[in-house]
Amino acid sequence: MLFAWKTAHETRVRSLGKELTFKDNEELRQSVSFLLAENYVVWKTLGPNSEVAQRSPNSNAFSLWELRRLDKIIPNNRRIINMVRANSRLLTSKQSLAFAEFANHAESYEDHVYDRKDTYPLFPQSFSEAFR
Repeated sequence: MLFAWKTAHETRVRSLGKELTFKDNEELRQSVSFLLAENYVVWKTLGPNSEVAQRSPNSNAFSLWELRRLDKIIPNNRRIINMVRANSRLLTSKQSLAFAEFANHAESYEDHVYDRKDTYPLFPQSFSEAFR
């Protein structure tokens, strides 16, 4: 039963944002920018390089970070990937390349969260710049 729940949850997360279509690049950019901002705030306040992690490595911030990666960052990343793929006709060539770098990062990071990897591509600043 637990495996069935896990599979159903993963299927739901992988489909987030697929149904969204936008009329223009600006609408897509705003939606992506909003999700990136949410992820950034979580990373900035709880992530491994956050002030609290540096100041107090034994605090419960790490536990919160672990939770937010699963319930905020990974689903937001998946929404972004699915929204952009569903609206790829709206992308500039610069955005297409930046998106490819982001998708590589996000999918590798998701693999890392579920099954720790030695390394994975870090978040590409070019993506943030292309969708700002």
